[in-house]
Amino acid sequence: FRLDLDVLAATLSDRTKVLVLNSPQNPTGGVLTRGDLETIAELAGTSAPAAADGLGAAMRLVGLPWPVTDDDARALERHLLDAEGVVVPVTSHGGSHWLRVSAQLYNTLADYERLAAALRRRQPAGATG
Repeated sequence: FRLDLDVLAATLSDRTKVLVLNSPQNPTGGVLTRGDLETIAELAGTSAPAAADGLGAAMRLVGLPWPVTDDDARALERHLLDAEGVVVPVTSHGGSHWLRVSAQLYNTLADYERLAAALRRRQPAGATG
């Protein structure tokens, strides 16, 4: 099995809110290549982190959709923990800030929805993403 990037491109729209990638893919074990990840990131309007080749575990880096300083990133991380009860490290890589999101068996969709809602509340006025 190989992901058909042309089909993905035709499927994405302005209504697309989340794109979940599974690599290696079950049950075939196919793995997205660095080129696949870069194309998918381009289609999604973001960028693949430089370390994407090593992201085969149950964690992913998700680009923070608005620019922040390193101090703002630390404050966001602290706020997510203290006020929202969400543990999400905010890391810096390649001049951008990334959320390190864990996908564990004990997480539920509600956990990710809570993270998304918390980020929307913290999003600066006029920022998109």
